[in-house]
Amino acid sequence: MTRARHAAVRPSHLRLALVALVAGAAGLAACGEKPKPKPAPVETATAPTNAGPTTSVRVTAGGVELADAPEPVAKAALGLATQRPAAVKALVAAGAEAAPTAKALLQSKNLEEVRGALEYFTAVPTPDAAPAIAALLKHDAATVRDGARVALVATGGDALTASAVDLLDAKDPGVRVDAARTLASLDGAGVAAPKLQAMLSDADESVVAEAAVALSRVGGTLDEAALVALVTAEDTAAPTRRAALQVARRRGVAVPADALEKVLASEDEALAAEGARALKVAPEGEREKLVEKALADARPVVRRAVVEAFGHATVPELATAGLVVARKLAADPDATVRAASIYGLARGAEEDLAKVKGALGDESPLVRRAAAATLASMPGGQAAIIEALGKEQDAATERFMVGVLAAVPTRESLLAVANELSDKAVANDALLALGRVAQTVEYELDAEKWRGWIDQHYPPPAPPEDEKKDDAPAPKDAPAPK
Repeated sequence: MTRARHAAVRPSHLRLALVALVAGAAGLAACGEKPKPKPAPVETATAPTNAGPTTSVRVTAGGVELADAPEPVAKAALGLATQRPAAVKALVAAGAEAAPTAKALLQSKNLEEVRGALEYFTAVPTPDAAPAIAALLKHDAATVRDGARVALVATGGDALTASAVDLLDAKDPGVRVDAARTLASLDGAGVAAPKLQAMLSDADESVVAEAAVALSRVGGTLDEAALVALVTAEDTAAPTRRAALQVARRRGVAVPADALEKVLASEDEALAAEGARALKVAPEGEREKLVEKALADARPVVRRAVVEAFGHATVPELATAGLVVARKLAADPDATVRAASIYGLARGAEEDLAKVKGALGDESPLVRRAAAATLASMPGGQAAIIEALGKEQDAATERFMVGVLAAVPTRESLLAVANELSDKAVANDALLALGRVAQTVEYELDAEKWRGWIDQHYPPPAPPEDEKKDDAPAPKDAPAPK
């Protein structure tokens, strides 16, 4: 009997208990009290039922508290760990209002949050964040160091240059590399030249390479004698000698002829090639003899280096020498040397135009592409490319020619590209090339529509006046022509 009575009242007791529980929770909310936070790494605050201000502290996945962040900024910060691109976009949209939160995120234990904060500062440069960003140039993760470098360059300022110079002394080679890269991107970083020159003797080859690039760009004072000494000392490591030659070439520091001759004879192919590029800064009276020596080298990489060095020269004297070199090697047995020579003939005369046109029939696709690229800037070159396009058997070269033709849009070149829309191997590139010219994303694989667009925007030339007179209908009273 007792058991039956208890069983009969249990459902009603449950209902009463549930009502009391809900009422109690509502009462707590009305009093502004909050439940104890759960021990989770990330806590997202839930708005209370009375819509009053919340006192819950939001924490990102990387442990950054967002107590004072405006709601849109906090929401974006919480999304960085899983949806970085969209979250960064939201932070950038918030402008300077998001700067304090982004600065705090630089200390996050989550890499995505740190990278997101750096991307924010790249888009919204904030000078007072520069020290915190500079500290990340020492970070273990290369992606973070790269992001810090880009953000610092966007931020600018003398403090940035000073921070990067200090980091050239870091123990970690990766940090030294990033510091050199940062300085190479900055204006007024010539104060770093002495340290960068010292780094040419660094034990880490990647540091040496980046120091050479930076030293070539930042300006500042060079110790020219010490630089030449690095080239001439045969017991110096090959990477250091290459770097010193590169800096000398780019900064116009003369290198003695005997030193260059020894470098050209080096068994280290890369060093010999760098020596060939440095012939631009050889003493004038000795240069021609050294160039002939390099052109006779059995290694294609050395011969090609001579062509590339002189073929792109802007100084008239060197440009003339480059044309002579390109003519000599246009029929070289190595395809890479022939291709470099064809590029070097771009500023040539009528005889050179004939050589470049002839290269469209070369057995090597590499040379045929070089010929197409060179002809685009030469008189009458487009007609030769259009003719070759119809004969080309290599799909990759055909696509390259399509791009070359569309890069200098004329009626004839665009019609030739439109005609390629029927070839499956080339059609997509032709479509993209036409779309870039038309500046539209509404591409269609329809040659007739594109020809109509070309007619509208690149109409055929009007016939000469004398042709118009010949084609004009005769007066009604005039006798028909016999």
